[in-house]
Amino acid sequence: RINFQYRLRGRPSPINRGQVTTAQILSLAGWILIGIVGLAGSIWLLVLGAQLQSASNQLADGKV
Repeated sequence: RINFQYRLRGRPSPINRGQVTTAQILSLAGWILIGIVGLAGSIWLLVLGAQLQSASNQLADGKV
């Protein structure tokens, strides 16, 4: 929905869905198969979560 709001305002989408999907798969499957991959996926999800929060804050502040 955040990407949609940005597109309505004529701005590029701030969140890449492919990265989110990949990070989720690495996080979930990584813990089952290899612990390090799961850790990397979890950290990647935290970074993407921060990007999502930043994009939400900009929408709420009317900066977009």
